[in-house]
Amino acid sequence: MASNDEKDAHSGPSTPEGTDIQPAFTSVSLTEDNSLGKNGFTPLITVVGFHHARGPEVEGWFGAGDGIDPAISYDWPLLPFMALSDGAHASEEDFSYFTLLKPKTDSEPATSLFGISCTRQLDSSKLINRPADVTRSTVQKAVVVIVDSPQGFGMLRERLGIVTQAWFAQREFTDTDILRRFQDSLADEKARGPVQNESERDQHLGMSLRELIHEFKWQALVLLKCCLLQPK
Repeated sequence: MASNDEKDAHSGPSTPEGTDIQPAFTSVSLTEDNSLGKNGFTPLITVVGFHHARGPEVEGWFGAGDGIDPAISYDWPLLPFMALSDGAHASEEDFSYFTLLKPKTDSEPATSLFGISCTRQLDSSKLINRPADVTRSTVQKAVVVIVDSPQGFGMLRERLGIVTQAWFAQREFTDTDILRRFQDSLADEKARGPVQNESERDQHLGMSLRELIHEFKWQALVLLKCCLLQPK
């Protein structure tokens, strides 16, 4: 599965029978119900790790209610596989982009959510406390941010990359304070709303014009025309 292809996780394989998945840490409760915030969907952060026997799996959440697993509540079985992309082990840092469906409720219609993940790996011999189930020479994990709008993804990618690098530099994955504070800051920013002209200033950060033309070729002109015409 390509790391930068947009994917939609509506269904997928179930957990193998008899598999007992133990998260590396418990979810952190910052809001009672993430989906009912005054300003819409509050950004979520999750960590996806690669287990040598079970493959990619969600290890914990930040921003979800206490004891709530959004991957189960919203039926996102493919989330771990989209976040921890194939071939990510071949590079020091890798980003993936994907979409998720937030099902409708009695008070809200179904809506799309947008995910971005940053995958890194660390030599397991460098871990300060190496868990017994870490049997491979490297530990691979992805830090994932889920939001309700793709605007500002350029800035979000830069921040996510810095936070993920700092978390790995600790060499102690049970210390997740930096991830909790990152989610807290994203939630605060969402509650305050965008600063004037902030979205326009940051939405193109990290976008490579050369890569855009190489990827879309002549269709880049079609995209430009769509941006100019907008919903006309």
